[in-house]
Amino acid sequence: MEKLRTPRRTAYEILKKIGEQGSFSNLAIKDELNNNHFRDIDRNLITDMVYGTLENQIRIDWVIQQYVKNNKIANAIRFILRLGIYQILFLDKVPDSAACNEAVKLTKEIGKEKVSGFVNGLLRNIIRNKNIIQYPDKETDPILYLSIMYSYPEWLVCEWINEYGFDFTEEMVAYKKIEYRTSIRPNLLKITQEEWEALLHDRNIDYKRGKWVQNAYYINHINKIIKDPIYAHGLCSIQSESSMLVAKILDPKPGQLILDACSAPGGKAAYMAEIALERASIYACDIYTHRVDLIQKNMNRLDITSVKTYIENAQIRNPDFINTFDSVLLDVPCSGYGVVNKKPDIKYKKTINEIIDLSMVQKNILAVCSQYVKLGGTLVYSTCTIMKKENEEVINHFLQNNTNFMIDDIEKYIATTFLKNRCLNGYIQIIPHLDGIDGFFICKLKRIA
Repeated sequence: MEKLRTPRRTAYEILKKIGEQGSFSNLAIKDELNNNHFRDIDRNLITDMVYGTLENQIRIDWVIQQYVKNNKIANAIRFILRLGIYQILFLDKVPDSAACNEAVKLTKEIGKEKVSGFVNGLLRNIIRNKNIIQYPDKETDPILYLSIMYSYPEWLVCEWINEYGFDFTEEMVAYKKIEYRTSIRPNLLKITQEEWEALLHDRNIDYKRGKWVQNAYYINHINKIIKDPIYAHGLCSIQSESSMLVAKILDPKPGQLILDACSAPGGKAAYMAEIALERASIYACDIYTHRVDLIQKNMNRLDITSVKTYIENAQIRNPDFINTFDSVLLDVPCSGYGVVNKKPDIKYKKTINEIIDLSMVQKNILAVCSQYVKLGGTLVYSTCTIMKKENEEVINHFLQNNTNFMIDDIEKYIATTFLKNRCLNGYIQIIPHLDGIDGFFICKLKRIA
């Protein structure tokens, strides 16, 4: 009979999947927790250890480098050391001795007993010296300082300093969401907000209302919702407040024909259908069959019929779509740096050349899909990143080459004065440390000729 996995062994296996197979942290954690039975306290510890280790990975590796001269460490041992050092340096609720002992035990458990002494010695050395570890100096090497202390690649820190300045960049990279709750949206096609709040109350689910979108509800213990019939019966969706804001700014109306060109998993399409009271016709497209199937699965769960799904490559011109749509939504593929607080491994997945390649994809999608907008129609371009190369620069490039479009005023779609003040250039860049929600860029364009 297979021995039940401990929380640390599970955290190790998740880090291995992310580090060696390129798995996304949120999906790897979800898979492991769904496939194993853990108490809530252990689920929380696993999640904390994985996300905490990833959030601080560059700093942890810097510390390892101080004590290992050649820094040649097998991946399996590096994952164990990272876990142990995260607990020693950042997790106050775990005694240092326990973090060290459990790391040694885990080393033996995965068949690496020969190096268990190395793991033990290194971690004990760090425990003894953890208050005198030398880090880069902020004054003499500010880029390396930010990179190491907040675990962001140097090239990315450099980009942001150039775009935003040093102080603002430090505020961005230092930001940690103190209270993490999941944002969900009731399906107002099937339930009123009063009925929805009563359902949450009946289930003893504490919630907070969103700041920027009235339909956003922040809750803890999202698993209670997912496993509840109210989710299976389509009474709610998991959707970030920033994502909701994109759909609101598009402002879908009954009778309109709308294209959601990069739609999967379909959250924005579903919300647009709700806003238009199921009386708009929405084409939800994506490039891969499995992603289109995911959109359809969501619509089936929500009992939404005004959204039709199609397999389409947004970079390839479809003659049947030319001058057809009242509104087009382009939530384009992007680097995702606006959601690092949810998915810290995103920090390590891209290079500057990949960002440049992404911006070319974004420009291509915008050039192709803008042709689908009717005269007088609108196009909303959005990303979940804070990189100007993927946001303002893409829009500026498009407008320079397409004088038949202009930036539309989105201030009227913003409910709060605070965000209205951020719409001075006709678009909005949501930034987590300023706004407390996912970092998104949203720009609305109008076809005028």
